[in-house]
Amino acid sequence: MGTLDELIHYCNTKEPMGAMFLLGDSGCGKTYLVDHELKEALKDTHVIVRVSLFGISSFEALHEAIKQKWFAALLPVYSNLGSSDEQMVIGKSFMKAANAVLKAVFPKVSFIGDAADNLLNDVTVLPVVEDIHSKKKKRVVLVFDDVDCTQLEPLDVLGIINDYCENRDFHTIVIGNRENVMELGSRNDVLYRTAKEKSIAYMVTIRPDYAKVISSLIGEKNWRSEEYAAFLKEHEETIIDVFGSGNADVADSVRGADRAAGDSSAAGNGAPGGGNAGAGAARAEAGAADADRERAHESRSETGADEDASLGRQHNVRSLSTALEAFFRIHHHLTQAGITNLEPYLRSFLAFYLAERSGIVRDGKTSYTFTDEDLAGIYPGFSPAYLFDSVRTWIRDGYWDSARFAEELKRAKEAGR
Repeated sequence: MGTLDELIHYCNTKEPMGAMFLLGDSGCGKTYLVDHELKEALKDTHVIVRVSLFGISSFEALHEAIKQKWFAALLPVYSNLGSSDEQMVIGKSFMKAANAVLKAVFPKVSFIGDAADNLLNDVTVLPVVEDIHSKKKKRVVLVFDDVDCTQLEPLDVLGIINDYCENRDFHTIVIGNRENVMELGSRNDVLYRTAKEKSIAYMVTIRPDYAKVISSLIGEKNWRSEEYAAFLKEHEETIIDVFGSGNADVADSVRGADRAAGDSSAAGNGAPGGGNAGAGAARAEAGAADADRERAHESRSETGADEDASLGRQHNVRSLSTALEAFFRIHHHLTQAGITNLEPYLRSFLAFYLAERSGIVRDGKTSYTFTDEDLAGIYPGFSPAYLFDSVRTWIRDGYWDSARFAEELKRAKEAGR
């Protein structure tokens, strides 16, 4: 079974022997898996309540955070208020919905104002609730995220997890970064070893389908404009290709099963020009990018360097999301200038941004020092000709020099790029 199947199986277990530990690399999509895929798969039978332990430094703060998240998650279950962001507004509907939750768990309350001061102190979070719409019981799944980022001591964290899981009868999932939790000799290593002995009965390491995650990210995120959202969808395969470069696990996910899904989505999504066909045509036109990459290969071969063995990518879904958000500015200026062949700009921008934010892997270690030749060896289609110096400065230092960018854009147009 896959990771999602394991989580679903655990949540459907009537009397689990303990909590489940979900491990994975930083930014690999652990939280996304729970917030989107698991929640969607169990929407008719369970309520997912995720609490981040990031920065939590006291029992009181953690218990309060749990109650707040539990309360918010149950608004659509106990009331006629939907779960979309548009409906979660301040007004009569919200007040009525909040009051419905209060009446269900705090019967003495006549209206929300009556319990405003003592709400979190008096409300008892319940592991099973009744959906007023379906009249069916729903099991609450409590998810402790960022367990390796809390300021609480490891044994204290496990004590709280054990309390909710065994004493309060919650199905409990714990999420942590594998590299942090399993670092020998660290405080999180104590958490990991003790958890396996005491509180954690089940453990699963996420094997993410990055192509699927990226496709969902592009399709579901609220981008700055519909035009830009369509552009990203049209170049979805390019984005997946860049993200998967230089990493065997990602490449297997990207170039394997999801190729068929990418083909079908391009054929049926109605994107102008047909998604993959458009991306393929753009790559065919990007002769300068291919030439630069070939020269980089030749340069490394002359020095005897084994680029495949020594160099690799090191980035994550979170950094990709911010990179795509940032590229909106470049996309806007390029389209305003009448440039239509945007794929080589996208490829080069993503490669540099991801390497700058997360570094590259050199001889098995993270390095933040890299050359254009390094990037060309790791990322297919990277070309310095499509990455302006002003953009490099903006990515590195956060300073946008509009005059310098305009001058570089003018030269690029004159050169036919």
